[in-house]
Amino acid sequence: MRAALKYDGTGDVAMAESTPPTAVRASAAPAAPARPTLILAIICVSYFIVILDNPIVFTGLPQIRSAMGFSETGLSWITNAYVLVFGGLLLLGARTGDLFGHRRVFLPETERQGGRFDVAGAFLATAGSTALVFGIVDATDIGWTAPATVVPLVAGGVMLALFVAVERRAAQPIVPLRLFASRERSGAYVTRMLYMGAMIGFFFFTAQFVQSVYHWTPPRAGLAFLPMTLVNFVFAVQVPRLLEQASRPRVLTTGFALTMVAWPGSAASTCTPPI
Repeated sequence: MRAALKYDGTGDVAMAESTPPTAVRASAAPAAPARPTLILAIICVSYFIVILDNPIVFTGLPQIRSAMGFSETGLSWITNAYVLVFGGLLLLGARTGDLFGHRRVFLPETERQGGRFDVAGAFLATAGSTALVFGIVDATDIGWTAPATVVPLVAGGVMLALFVAVERRAAQPIVPLRLFASRERSGAYVTRMLYMGAMIGFFFFTAQFVQSVYHWTPPRAGLAFLPMTLVNFVFAVQVPRLLEQASRPRVLTTGFALTMVAWPGSAASTCTPPI
């Protein structure tokens, strides 16, 4: 007899009940998915469509502002609203895959797991983040001490605190707090958050700058970001090889430092006036 490993849906592996040797031998070689190349292609195309949404919106911001008369603050909510709603629904979508099978939700059939949705956790995470962003963005127009700024900030803080409390008591939390027990994992989460925040801000302002100052067309503005995207792709596919030669914290720190150094040059080359 030997203990079988069971995946708990959070990236961790938990010990389950003992399994007879015959069952272990029978399950040692899981069946390969049908048409793995097709499945990988569908996933890549789907992810490409997801990340394509933001560049389309960014390059269309000057036209949206002129057509609808948005202020700078109002214009930022076009991207803020999309990202906040997308992130909140992503939590529920990921949990749906755990419960009903990832291929059933996204493609073809996989094993289903018992459980239920953590609706309260998903709501508090989305609403709390939205309130904080609302207060921070509007503070640029009405000031940090205005009631319309203070109330959303306080409400957002309270809802996020309730979110932590709910996740601690939930039998099946949508964000297991034990994920943050690892310093390496928590550091990666913080770094990813800072990276994505800087990248979205870069696209948001640069796309408007090249169109408003240099009068580039939206297609040309979109193509101006292509070199940076290609470089990111080339280095991303090399990460598995780098992890075989160096530790994950060292690779992460080096990549983050190179990005911080390269972004000013990338912005300068993108915003070079046409000849």
